[in-house]
Amino acid sequence: MGRVALFFLCVVTLMACGDVSRAPVVSHSPRPRVSNTVPSNSPINAADCSLTNAWPEASSAQEKTLVTLLNRLRRKGVDCGEGAGWREPVADVLYDDKLSCAARLHSLDMSARNYVDHASPEGARVGVRVRSTGFVYSEVGENIAEGFTSAEDVLQAWLESPGHCENMMAGVHSHVGVGTAQGKAGTLWTLILAKPAPEAPGPF
Repeated sequence: MGRVALFFLCVVTLMACGDVSRAPVVSHSPRPRVSNTVPSNSPINAADCSLTNAWPEASSAQEKTLVTLLNRLRRKGVDCGEGAGWREPVADVLYDDKLSCAARLHSLDMSARNYVDHASPEGARVGVRVRSTGFVYSEVGENIAEGFTSAEDVLQAWLESPGHCENMMAGVHSHVGVGTAQGKAGTLWTLILAKPAPEAPGPF
């Protein structure tokens, strides 16, 4: 059975963690593709979306299933449990390539360097990683997990944690990205939800 917690490393076989942060911007550099199943012990470049171009079909399918299930949940509303209560239905979140890049690269990095945390060993959190892909946001949140074999199982684990559930049901979020990779204790999951920053007005 999974165990969940917010804002800190959860050291258990099946785990899920959630994080929320705010702020808005960019960077990019090329490098050979890394498999999402073979740890390398080297940091994954959080700006190199080319590493995710040839993603395994099975992984892509699981990621898209999670988005479908998440939107089904958002349309119905859900009880997020003690302290959070009932969350009213909210609009679907749209799949975003840049957020999925950030999510996939974080799962890859956790796999490559054998950790499960919102912060990389260098301290980079979700806001830094999302900005590195060029996605400029006004709101951003993240759930992570390890050891769940299906989209259904990881979604259920997050639902059983009020903080993760609130993250997924936040109406402020309009876009989503998902990334999976194989870790030592099973599949690593990263779910990123965000709201793009409004575009600056042009000159008059």
